[in-house]
Amino acid sequence: MENILTVLIYICIVINFSILLFSYTRQDHARSKCISTMSFYTIIYLIGYLAEVRSHTLEGMTAALWMENFAIPMIAPLFLYSTITFFDPKKIRKWFIPVAFIYSMFMFSSVVFNDYLFLYYKEIAINTNGALILTYGPLFIIQQLVSLTCLIVAYYLLFKRFISGSAALRRQMYVFILAAMITFVCNGFNILGLLPQGVDIAPFSFTISLLLFTLDLLSHRLLDIQLFAFDSAIHSMDDAIIVLDNDEGFVYSNISANKIFPTVAALGDLEKITNASQWPKELILIEDVGEIDFELIDDSLDNRTYRASISRIKSEGKRNMGWSVVLRDITELVCTMKKMQILAITDSLTGIYNRHHFLDAAKKELLISKTNNHFNVLLSFDVDHFKRINDTYGHSAGDQVLCAVTRSIQSHIKSTDLFARIGGEEFAVFSVNKNPIDLFEFAENLRKEISLINVIYNDIIITTSASFGIIAIPQDCSFEKAMNAVDLVMYEAKYNGRNQVKVGDTIIL
Repeated sequence: MENILTVLIYICIVINFSILLFSYTRQDHARSKCISTMSFYTIIYLIGYLAEVRSHTLEGMTAALWMENFAIPMIAPLFLYSTITFFDPKKIRKWFIPVAFIYSMFMFSSVVFNDYLFLYYKEIAINTNGALILTYGPLFIIQQLVSLTCLIVAYYLLFKRFISGSAALRRQMYVFILAAMITFVCNGFNILGLLPQGVDIAPFSFTISLLLFTLDLLSHRLLDIQLFAFDSAIHSMDDAIIVLDNDEGFVYSNISANKIFPTVAALGDLEKITNASQWPKELILIEDVGEIDFELIDDSLDNRTYRASISRIKSEGKRNMGWSVVLRDITELVCTMKKMQILAITDSLTGIYNRHHFLDAAKKELLISKTNNHFNVLLSFDVDHFKRINDTYGHSAGDQVLCAVTRSIQSHIKSTDLFARIGGEEFAVFSVNKNPIDLFEFAENLRKEISLINVIYNDIIITTSASFGIIAIPQDCSFEKAMNAVDLVMYEAKYNGRNQVKVGDTIIL
């Protein structure tokens, strides 16, 4: 039996040492540290148990117990911490590991100085077969209760996460739960005394569980997910990069992402990304690849626009491992596009609509008015003797006159009216639901306002006037015909002496 146990222990030490080296070299440091630390303590446990099996003296077995109990109190809290790290990271507390280490050192010290207080073992003896006989003290019972509590809490968290998780997450957890149950069952055999005297299967069960954990993580590439994210985003590292698992659990964020979302950087491993208070509502539910634009308010209270490029992270076997969210600040691009859109529809000098946009917008309004049975008015006016102003005072003076006319008209029409510079010194106004009885009064008020304009240019006062044409648009009339008709009416006002209003009686269809 001794030789068989020795061979098994050596095999387990090699396995744990391999797991330790493998996990320590992984990129996912938080998870790999849990695995490597558990492997380290399991190796200490195995070495102590090997010394116990190979020793035939009370002193040698006592020294072996010291080594075993350096590791035993730490293993169950580590298993709980690993479970929390993998499946419920929001419950992680920074004090957990220091407290667990202090607790294990206290238990280790009670074993080392057991001969003085007999609090951990009341008696340590060897029977006639050379097997170790232990009579347990109160601290041993406390240690067992603490370990049992850690295991129960870990199993509770595992099953809770398994039930509430997605199908992809449950597939990842099957082997993990099986490995955890092996440890639980084997410890039950130990506690109930169902094993031969001197045989302890706990270190073997820990080794099997750790091996299954590692194989499960390796098969799903959970320890390497960052590598695939970096591969897909290596050419855009200036952008913010956030990596999520299949269940939208947080895995990684780069420095740019942490600047945009400080609360995301504070999330624990695999904690739901939606727990971050700053996470945009547009990205709460990630279901497919693509691009999503959203706005955030930065530290200076300015609105910033970002474009999130969402893509799948796949393993070499094309298995979906998670999501890569690459965020790019497109605020300047959006501002430029808005400026270009404004430039495309406005007159660069006066800032009101240009001819092209005016025609398009008026046609749309005319269609809506026909549907809603509204009445529409079209007005056109031309600044009188504008060429003389340009020739006498220069084009800069003419520009100032046009801007002054624009400001005057804008202050006396509705915000819903369409106002545009049609070309040169010609302007147009399209007004919806204007009473046809008030056509002359409406245009006459605008004419009077323009006649009051005095533009001071190089200490010279420039006065101006305008000729107006105005018509009511029948509902069965096209806008092109309406424009032709109002132009004729306006030119009639100019030919009749300028600075006057002419109302069109009919439109020839």
